[in-house]
This record gives sequence, structure tokens and C-alpha cells, in this order.
Amino acid sequence: MTCIQGGAEIHFLESGLAFEAFDLSTESEKTRYSHARVTVSEEAGKLMAQKAKDAEPVEVRIADTVQNRYLYPEESLEIHRDNGRFRLYDARKILERGVVTEHFEEVNVGEVTDFIFENRDDPHNVLTGIRAVNKALLEQEKQDAEEDIVEAIHGSGSDAARSGWKGVINDGLGLTADFLGFMGRTQGMPHNTYKGLEFDDISPNDALKMVEEEFGFTSWVDDDGILWLGLPAMKPKNRHAVSGLPTDKAYCMKEYNVVKGAHPVSVVKVNGETHWFGGNVDGNVWNGGDPSDELYPMAEAWVEDENGDVAGGKVITTEEPLKIWDLDSLEDAARNMLISSSVDYRNGSIIFNGMASEQKEKLASMTVGDIIMVADYVEGHCNQAAEGGSYIVSSIQHKFSPRRGWSITVEVGSIPRNIQTMAVYYNASDDVGYKSLKAYYDDRRGRGRREERR
Repeated sequence: MTCIQGGAEIHFLESGLAFEAFDLSTESEKTRYSHARVTVSEEAGKLMAQKAKDAEPVEVRIADTVQNRYLYPEESLEIHRDNGRFRLYDARKILERGVVTEHFEEVNVGEVTDFIFENRDDPHNVLTGIRAVNKALLEQEKQDAEEDIVEAIHGSGSDAARSGWKGVINDGLGLTADFLGFMGRTQGMPHNTYKGLEFDDISPNDALKMVEEEFGFTSWVDDDGILWLGLPAMKPKNRHAVSGLPTDKAYCMKEYNVVKGAHPVSVVKVNGETHWFGGNVDGNVWNGGDPSDELYPMAEAWVEDENGDVAGGKVITTEEPLKIWDLDSLEDAARNMLISSSVDYRNGSIIFNGMASEQKEKLASMTVGDIIMVADYVEGHCNQAAEGGSYIVSSIQHKFSPRRGWSITVEVGSIPRNIQTMAVYYNASDDVGYKSLKAYYDDRRGRGRREERR
């Protein structure tokens, strides 16, 4: 069945069914599972009851563009006298099926997440693979972002002078370069390491949540079924250049209520697993040794203001030590937690008219983590205070029906421009912090030789 131009279709990828949606609403949010509610014809509902397969992958397409990949739960189907209604769930929900039990000693994130993925119950391949955002991808993403942003600005279709774009171009390029740049300097997944981890008859989904909470990252599924690990803003699907002019046909805005504001969280402090270090010099760790050799892994991430000082804001400290002893891994965790807290802060919302916009494909595929750049023109065309700038999509809702049209409501957050981090092994007895085990051992040997000379 072919939908009208700019319409919505539901495609079942295993059974091969495809229907036009009479009514569609979807919601995606960084901290929650995506979901969709769909209304189709009564005939389509009856055909689904006969042929659709439980837990098969489904694509929602708007304007002939994949909006998202979902999981179909057959128990959600309801057939009424004049229509059929059903729900679609986030593709990650397939991980709620199955059980994992395993104890790991020292292990890296990649090994754990591969184990989780391999033990899922996914008969129709809702998930097709698993990948982590690494340094190579971040570098490529940085290059692609700069090219895409410039191309988007030049192709915006605005007849106005380009001066209104100047600030947002610099802001967008700067935000992208800074964010991807400092993420690219980290050790990054899948090499972050744990020190002790146990799964005891839990679902693969609960196991993945444990890993995410420990390292401060999240997961999402792309249109091809790949389960990604990282932060959505590390690998945005699109960059959107919005002029803000009332005559803009590329992105037709119905409402714009965004201000830059301040970041409520400015510092994150985390502690790792404490260990006693004995007389070894090769970096291996074991329990035992002199209690005075007990080291506390500690890491901190903070927002730096324009004067080089710690920006004002809330300080977050983890209540329990993370199951991490490696400093690079602990530093990554602190940084990820600060970024997640910053993006969670809402700067406001934008509502687009999908039917009236030329960029239907980009609006249809807009997702959490996308970058939206709004030119300074918007400040002169709003009835209330509003600011242009570069923002990160933190949630998005689509509402579509042939009668009421297609609206896209986007909530946006922002990433602080300058994030700094540090991590040390802290020796409480000497009140000294060491940036590496080598520094600790060198200091320990030096003190031993000084004591011998006495």
C-alpha cells in the first residue's frame, strides 16, 4: 500500500506487511525508551492478527524516510469496528527477553556488552549487531560534522544576508569540534575496564543498564538494528540548520521557546573501587599488603568558565564507589555523567510543521542527539525572549494524521563548551594524589631509598 506524499507507513520487516497509518504518535527521549501508538484500518488490523509475528522488527516511515526502528508486541493489537490499534516499543526492549548469569573478575566493557548481546532472546533479529563509539568514529564524525554544517548553512535557502548565520555557524562548529575533540581524547569504549562484576539471573536489559550506570553512557538502536553504546550526541544522525526567519520553508516553525540559560550541574565527582597495593612493581593489583598502601581511585569532571575557573552550579557526587579502579576508565565515567546531566537540562522547545517544511526527510529522521543550529534571525521574529544558538535534541515527539497534519515537538538541551577532567590514586595516609601507578611506585621506591640512607 502506498501512502500519500508526506504520509506515514508501518513496515513489518519479518512478515513483509506494510500499512498506511491513519493516526501516529511517537516519542523518543534520552532517558526513556522510545515508543509509538498507531491506528490503521480494520482490514489492516485483521491481517496483522493473522500474519504479523510477535517481537519482529518494525520500521515507522514518514515522508518515505525511516523515523525509527521498533519492536512489535502482538499482545498490544486491538481490533475495533472501524480500525485497528497497536503499540510499538523501543528496539532495545528485546533485551528484556532472556536471562544472563555470569561473574567477571577484571574485564573491559566490550567483553561484557558482547556477552550481553550474545545471550539475548531475539528470534527475528530486532538487533543485528553491537558497536561502541570509539576514537576513530569520533574523528570521522568531527570531519563529517564540519562538512555537513557548512553545507547545510549554504543550502538553507535564505535570501537574507548571511550575517545572521555568523554566530550560529561559529557556535555550531565550535560546539561540534570541542565536544567531539575532548571525547576523542578519552580512552573510550569498549576499552574501559571493570574490577569485578556479577550478573545473577537477570535479563540482558538489566545487565546492560548496570554497565550504563557504572560508566555514565547510554545505548540506542539505529535504523539498521545496530545497538550503539556511548552518548547519542557523539554520533548524531543529522545536523539541522534553522534560519529562524518567518519565511523559512526548509524548517517551518510553529513555535520557538528556547533560551540558552545556565547549566545547573557544573561538577561531577566519582570514586572507584579501593585496593591495597603491596610490593609489586608491574601494575598488578591484589588484596593484601600494608594498609598504609591503600589507594583510592578518584575522578572529577567540571565545567570551566571563560576565566578558567570552575563554573557555578550543582556538584554531583556518587553515593557508592563505581566498580572501576583504572583511572582512565574512571575519568571517562565522570566526564560522561557530567555531559548526560548537562544535556538533561532543558533549554526549551521547538515545534515544527512537517507538512509545510521542505526538509521533510530530515524532520522525519530527527532523533535524540541531533544538533539543531538556529540563526540569530529568530531573535527578531519572536513575541517573547528567545535566543539562537546550537542545541542538542534531548526528546522528540511526532504526531501525524491525514486530517490534522504532522507536527514535530523537539526539546533541546546544550553541552557546556569547556569540560575539564582529572583523576588520581589518593593515598589517605600521606594525603598525596598520584596520576598513575608508576608515579606511586616511583615515590614509594624513593622514600624507601631515603630511609635506607638514614
